[in-house]
Amino acid sequence: MIKTYLYSFGYSGLMYPVAFLRIYLGYVFLSSALEKINSDYLVHPLISAKITEWLPYSSAPDWFKSWLELDVIPNDNWKILAYVFTYLEFFIGVSFLFGLLVRMVSIMGMVLMLAYILIMGLDLVSYYKILLFVFMMFCWVGAGRCIGLDYFFYKKYRGLLW
Repeated sequence: MIKTYLYSFGYSGLMYPVAFLRIYLGYVFLSSALEKINSDYLVHPLISAKITEWLPYSSAPDWFKSWLELDVIPNDNWKILAYVFTYLEFFIGVSFLFGLLVRMVSIMGMVLMLAYILIMGLDLVSYYKILLFVFMMFCWVGAGRCIGLDYFFYKKYRGLLW
């Protein structure tokens, strides 16, 4: 397995920028998740305060806005949403750093970015749209094959997952 991992460095010279972008985004998502875990994000209703602040300016459909206003904010369901967002960011960060299951995690990242686009204010939407495009690119090219553990599984099992 170590030998195959070392061969992944020579997989394709054109994939190095994508691999370095994947590793950098893995670091960004992992540090963001660890910051949320170590702060009051999971304990205090910070996410519900952000949602109530940005919801009038959101471009989300009416059914999504009413679901957030009626089910998430007044009840303690903001905790579930905060845990899902935090640990999904953690999982994306670890997966991108090691280059393992990058295609599947990119799809989860696209869903997370769509949720952020629907919830957040207009000033952050362009940032999350760029990340949505980057996750689509990672899923399309299989970014974990270069400098990642996906190369080992790609050589051994050949499939759409790797």
